Amino acid sequence: MEAKVYEGQTKEYCRGRCVGAQNRHVFHVTLGLIAVPAILWFGCVVPWYINLALEGYPYAILVPIFSVYLAINTLVALFLCSYTDPGILPRGDHPQEGKVTLSTRKLSI
Repeated sequence: MEAKVYEGQTKEYCRGRCVGAQNRHVFHVTLGLIAVPAILWFGCVVPWYINLALEGYPYAILVPIFSVYLAINTLVALFLCSYTDPGILPRGDHPQEGKVTLSTRKLSI
């Protein structure tokens, strides 16, 4: 029995460790939709909270710290979802010979 080779529609990077879709534009749009509001937030609102914390409101510093945490988690999750695919199973080098049967006592090949 000869193994069949199926051509996928994904692109591989880093010697197959990263798997990306054919249409990379969707990733770039999503990255922009996440990054632009985050940059505006860190540029306009976070300095106000930092000044508020320096003026004597000690808990105001928690908002910028939490927003950095959320931004990093969001970007890491985006990159992990974009470049890894848990649905791809590695194929063996040689096809298995024989029939796989399941019984209640043992697995026989």
